[in-house]
Amino acid sequence: MPRFRGSLRARPASLICLRRGFVRKLFLVALGVFFPIYLNTLHGIKTVDPQLIEMGRI
Repeated sequence: MPRFRGSLRARPASLICLRRGFVRKLFLVALGVFFPIYLNTLHGIKTVDPQLIEMGRI
């Protein structure tokens, strides 16, 4: 699974735009966890066994 490093590029921008405080911390944490969760969810959806999907429909 590829590692996404795009959030590292947004850190300097967040330091400039969001000076200090809770909003900047929340933004950096949200940015850091969004892509791993998103990529793992996509991987999980793509690798679900078709029989399990069929059983869920019944």
